[in-house]
Amino acid sequence: SMDLKTKQSTVRLEQQLSQRLSQLCLQQQVSREVFLESLFLYYEHHKSMQPKVLQEARKRDRQRQKIANYRRAKSMIERFGS
Repeated sequence: SMDLKTKQSTVRLEQQLSQRLSQLCLQQQVSREVFLESLFLYYEHHKSMQPKVLQEARKRDRQRQKIANYRRAKSMIERFGS
């Protein structure tokens, strides 16, 4: 028998995107995990699309950082006063 080693990980996704992903996977009868693995494998083997994907990833990463920094500052102000 083939022993497939997997690793449990929690992936935090943007809520609406997560719902769309779940819907797609449900319709196609594949798990989210396998779909994400397949996307990554496709990405690895298609060099031409990598810059566009990374550009989007960096943009989204900066947006998340901004939100995190804003939330951190807001809670500091609430905790310690202005």
